[in-house]
Parts: sequence; structure tokens; C-alpha cells
Amino acid sequence: MIVDAVVVIHAIAIFLIFLQVAGMVTKQESYERKLMIIADICVIIQNFGFILEMTSKNLELSLQAIRVEYFGSIWTGYLFMLFMYHFCKLEVAKSLKRLIFGSLCMVLAVILSNDVTHLYYLDASYVSDGVMPHVKLSYGPVFYIFLFIMFINLCACIRCYYLFRKNNPYVEKKRLSLMRVVISASFVPFLCVIFYSSKILGSYDPTPLTLLVSVYYVNYIMDKDDLFDVVSSAKERVIDNMDDALIIIDENRYVRGYNNAALSIFPKLQSMQTEEKVFDIPELKSDIFENKNLNELKINGRYYDVHINPIFDDNNVERGYNLLFFEVTKMYEFVSQIVSMKEEAEEKQNQSKEFLSNISHEIRTPMNAIIGLSDLIIEESVGRKVYNLAVDIKNASTHLVTIFDDILELSQIESGKMALVEDNYYPQILFKDIENMTFFQTSRKGLVFKEKINNEMPFKLYGDSRRVQNIITSFIDASIKYTESGFVSLSVDYELLGDDKVQLIFVIENSGESIPFSDVNEVFNNYLKFNSDEYGKVESIGLTLNISRNFAKLMDGDIIVENNVNQNGEGCRFTITIIQQVVDERPIALNPVKREEQVDEDRKPFKSPATKVLVVDDNKINRKVAEGIMGIYDLNISLAESGAQAIELCNENDFDIIFMDHMMPEMDGVETARRIFKMGYSGEMVALTANTLPEAKKMFLANGFNSFIAKPIDQNTLYDVLEKSIPMERRIYLEENEKNGENWKNADISKGTYETMVETFAKKTSSKVNEEEIAIEYIKMAKKSLDDMESEQALKKLEEILGLEISDSLRVQVQSAIKALDNFDDDKAIEVIDSVLEDA
Repeated sequence: MIVDAVVVIHAIAIFLIFLQVAGMVTKQESYERKLMIIADICVIIQNFGFILEMTSKNLELSLQAIRVEYFGSIWTGYLFMLFMYHFCKLEVAKSLKRLIFGSLCMVLAVILSNDVTHLYYLDASYVSDGVMPHVKLSYGPVFYIFLFIMFINLCACIRCYYLFRKNNPYVEKKRLSLMRVVISASFVPFLCVIFYSSKILGSYDPTPLTLLVSVYYVNYIMDKDDLFDVVSSAKERVIDNMDDALIIIDENRYVRGYNNAALSIFPKLQSMQTEEKVFDIPELKSDIFENKNLNELKINGRYYDVHINPIFDDNNVERGYNLLFFEVTKMYEFVSQIVSMKEEAEEKQNQSKEFLSNISHEIRTPMNAIIGLSDLIIEESVGRKVYNLAVDIKNASTHLVTIFDDILELSQIESGKMALVEDNYYPQILFKDIENMTFFQTSRKGLVFKEKINNEMPFKLYGDSRRVQNIITSFIDASIKYTESGFVSLSVDYELLGDDKVQLIFVIENSGESIPFSDVNEVFNNYLKFNSDEYGKVESIGLTLNISRNFAKLMDGDIIVENNVNQNGEGCRFTITIIQQVVDERPIALNPVKREEQVDEDRKPFKSPATKVLVVDDNKINRKVAEGIMGIYDLNISLAESGAQAIELCNENDFDIIFMDHMMPEMDGVETARRIFKMGYSGEMVALTANTLPEAKKMFLANGFNSFIAKPIDQNTLYDVLEKSIPMERRIYLEENEKNGENWKNADISKGTYETMVETFAKKTSSKVNEEEIAIEYIKMAKKSLDDMESEQALKKLEEILGLEISDSLRVQVQSAIKALDNFDDDKAIEVIDSVLEDA
């Protein structure tokens, strides 16, 4: 009766665990689940053999049943050990695995051959009386070897549990519960075997049932908590096998876990003791926690970004940190290459800027002299013809400077640093300048220039007039360049846009060759040249036109190119639109403005004889030009030809303003200014230089300069600098009659100053200046500087200048020359002067 009950209990247990195994097979498999399925099968085999043993009627059948039991039970402890190692992410030593597996195979072989070897059972007898029939065994040496192997498996499970708790102090309770059940599943059967073999438990061996119950409970916990689904296992494997290193530390900075990647970077982890902190790793320092978002480390020539993330428990209390190490060596090397390339590009750019700066200085220095002398001639002229010629010289020279500026501006366009220099201007004067330059070019080529301007447009605008002029003249120049006969026309119209804005519409048309491209926008190609074989021309036009289009767009405008616009299928048309600000909307037809009257009403003329000014420039002409242009302000001007001389003059004088050239031999302007500042100079330092690159202005301001004036000197810019630099109490503002008279409009140039300028210019241009030319200019100077004297006084001044005595017969002729000058008749004056010199 008892035997039947035991058999039924074991059969029910086998059935239940069989159902459990069937359910586990249908789920996603993980390595741990596979191990438990094999353990379940082994336990089922063991319990099935036990049922056979209980129902056996003799010794032979009982021994056969016991062999079936061992086919299952011998492996369960080994499977539990593998489960624990894998669960705790510990690597089982291959030697240990082979030793245990080989030993178990040997034990199983001894059990199967015990009838011959008698090493596992020394003796066996069948007992049919008592509570239940059973086999009485006397154990041999291999049995104790098997017990020792079971003990090793149990110790290995306990060791895994200890290490797992050490490395994962904040692990979930359900995972620890499963580990304890597994240890129990190894420990309880081990005790049962010992107790049964010691005859303490009598004739019933509880080992199969206890092992079955333990395995069933392990499976139950696994299913209930879903601990070993494939997703969770995959996550754990990904963490353990990922390329990026992970170290887990507690709130006291003790290391509690790491993955394989961390071990490869920090070998110290493998030998660290429980009481060692993460800072005991030589490569890690405590300051990595000062910035928990991102740290950078260099370890063994490799670069890592370190991210520190806090770990919170169920109560949202910070319990530790995850240290993630992302290797960024390749990225760092790539960035280093980019930085190196950037530095190399910047070096080349700086070399290019230095080259352009030097070229700018070399070109602008003589151009400054030409434009400056033109300004002086304009100021000194008393004849309309000379005045107009000087204006044309200045405009042509300014245009030449503008062409060079195009080269500089192209570099600014390519670097995205275009900028406008805006101010009030009169469009009618701009149109007149364009007309004068175009008329000269078309007349010389035998072309007709047609111009049509809408005189109802506002007569005063705000914008970059120089850029507007450059845009228009660049397309007019291109039209003239490729028109051999016929005409070039310019029409100007406007459209009010509201908000005090006006759209200027320029239409430039010609009767010349059509653009020989299917895409007319090819004219904006920087390196465009018409086919020299077909057209016999090689001039490049794309550079200027492309710059013009970029500046038109900067002024919220555009340029449209049309081809084959006339009846003969030739010619082209350029429509340019730009937007400007309206300052005064009165029409230009009712408000004519002459160039000599173009003085900003906000700029009130003044003189300041009490202001001491020093002009420093190694070029003699530039010094005299600057002195002449500043002469209208009646300043107390000193000149220095070098930095050393400037320092010497500053030791002897207290200057209010210093105009400093940049590029000078021996000591440049920046170094000179630096030394002057060290001497205690506190006045205004103004850069007066041909270096017009934007970086140059920033460089001057960074070195203590207060202002910047580009050569050629612009009168308005000079006025603004002087007005800012000279205190109000030192300015003597001119009365209205003085403002409109010769005293403001013209500078008083002395004989010595003018003679030096003429002689120096003659040397520079390697040409002779004859006495007649000097005499003509001296007569003009004498007449101009002595406007308030009688002609007799002027004649005496003339005698002094020329170093000769004028006879009575020649006196009348000289008076005629002065009268001719009064009437702006230069040709008549020159004719008379020629006669005077011949007679003299």
C-alpha cells in the first residue's frame, strides 16, 4: 500500500514537470532555459528509474532500475553549476569543466559495469520485507568520488552566488531568490544522498523526489518572473559583449561590476579586491566625477569619451553609477586631421591675405599720390578746364583702384565676408560720374552713348554709392569692350516700394556681339574669356560681373541678362535692380546738385590751429598729400618719414592726433604706435594705410588705434575722424560766407610745399618737369593765395617766386594772364605766360 502511494506521488510529479517542460519548449529559448530543460529531463529519467526500482520484484531488476536512475541524476548537479556560472556571467575554467565532465562519465561507466568491477557497489541484496521492498547496498570507492563531485558542484554554485552579490549589490531580489533555489536544488539532494547512504533515512531514498521538487520550483520562478526570456538574455549578452566598456560602481565608488570590454581596457579590474575603489585603477582619477556628463581620457594611446550615469533604486535614491567608455580614437584622429587641414588652410589663407595686403600697399601708394595730387589740383584750380581734367584724372584713378579692389573683394566673397559701406549720396552726381567716364570711353572707340534718366526719382539716397557705381560701370565696360560699332545705352528708372525704400532700375543695352553661350548666365563665370580665335579678344570679364552680381544681391537686387535683343539678332541687355533707402524724396529735376556743392549738411566746416597733428609716412608724396588735404583745417602739422623719427618727435611734442602709416621699413606703424603708447601717449592714433583688407582694420583697432583711414584719403572720412578726435572747444566753425568761399574749398599750398611735391613726383615718374610748367603753377598759386591783393602786389610776389625782374613791357602781359585766370581761361593764361617767359 505504501509502495503504491509512493509510486503515485512520483508519477504525478513526473507528469507535472513534463507539462512544465512542454511549456518551456514552446517559449523563446535562452541558454539558461536550455540548461534547465536538460536538467528537467534528467530528473524525469531519475524519477522514472526510481518508480521502476519501487516496482521491481528481484535484485536484478532493481539494479537495472538503479542504473536508469543514475543516467539522469548523475548530471543534475553539473547542470546546476553551469546554470549558475552562466547566470552570474562568470567564465567556467575549461580544465574544471573537463575534469568534472570526465569524472562523471567515468562514474557512470563504473555504475554500468559494476557487476564486473564492483567499484561503485561492493555488495547488493534485495530486501522484500519491511515498510517497502528495496535494495541494500554496500558502497565502493567510486561512490565517494561521486559524492565529492557533487560537493564540488555545490561549492561552485555557492561561489557564483557570492561573487554575483559582490559585483551586483543592487540586483533585483527575484534574481537572488532564483539563485538561492538553485543552490538548494544542489544542496538538499546532496544531503539526502549522504543521509540515505548512512542508513539514517531507512529504506526510502527521498533524493529523486526532492530533486524533482527543486527543479520544478526553479522552473516556476523562471516562468513567473520571466527571468530568462530571450530579450532579457540578449540585453545582458549585448552589454557583456559590446565593444564599449562598462563599469558599475556603488555610491562609495567601489567597483561592483564590469563587462569584457572594460576588462580589456583596465586589466586591474580582474585583480581588484572588495575594499578597492574605482580610483584605485591607475588610469582613472577622481576628477572624472567633476563633470558627470562627459569626460575625455587617453589610455595607452587610445582616446575615450566617458559618460557617467547615476543608478537609482526603487525609492529613487542614488545608489551608484554606470561608467561608460566610448572609444573615439578614430574620430579623434579624424578631427585632428580636420584641424590640421583647417590650420593649413588658414595658414595659406593668411599667406594669401599677407600677399594681397602687400600688393594693396604697393598699388595704393602711387595711386594715393595720383588721387591726392588730383584733389590738390581740384582745390587749387582757378580754371574750369583744369578743374574738369583733374576730376577726370581722379575718377579714372579711383576706377583703377576699384578694379584692384575687385580682386580683394573676390576673396571676401569666397569667404562669405562681403559688406557694404553705406552713407548718404546724391544719385545725380553718381550718374554724372558714370556719364563722364562712359562718354570718354565710347568717344575714343567711336561709339554713340545714349543716356536716359528719370529725373523724378528722389534726389538723395542712402546706400553704398561706390558699389552702385561699380556695378553699373562694370556692365557698361563689358558692353563697350565687345561693341565695335553702334551704340551703348544706359537708362535709369525707379519704383517707390514704401517704407522709405526705392528700387533703382538700370538697363544697359548695346549693339555689339551677342553672348556666345547657350546659357547667358555664363557671363558671371569668374574666368570667362570670349573665344580668342573667333572674336580676337582675350579679356576676362567674368570676375567683375560676378562680383557685381553678388553685391547687387546684397542690396536686395538682381541682374538679368538677355541676348540677341536688336532686330539683327545681335546685342545684349543687362537689367540691374537694387534697393536703396530714400533720404529726401524731392525729385532731382527740381534740386540740381553740383559736385563742388556736395557737402553733407551735417559736416560743418571748421579749423583748429591749436590741434597738433603728426603725419608718419615713409613716402614723401604721401606726406605732402596728407599735409595738403589737411591744410583746410588749419592744423598744426608735423611730418615724420619713419617710426624712429616719429618717436623722437613725440618725445619733444605733445601731439593730439597721430596719423600712422602701416608698412614702413625698419619699424612698421603698429610697432611704432606700440612704443609711442608705452611713452604715455594718450591722444588719438589713426591708421593711415593702403592696406584695406577687413582684417587690417581689426588688427589696427586691436593694437590701440582709434580710427582707420584708407588711402587714397577720402575727405568725408577725414572730416569724421577729425570731428571725433578734436574737442568742440578747439574747433573754430566757419561762417557761411567762408564756407562757400575759397578759404574752405581750397587749401593754401606754399611755394616750398608745392615745389617739393612736384620735384618728388618728377623723380618718381622718371620725367622732367620744365620751368615753364612750374612757373605756370606758381602764377596760379600767387594769384590764388593773394586773392585779396591788388594785381601789383601779385606781380611782386611773382617776381619773388620766379627770381627775376619783370619789366614794364611784360607787366601788362602778366596782368592779362592773371585776368585770364580770373575768367577760368587756362589756355589764354598759358599763352600769355609762355610769352612772359620768353621775354624774361
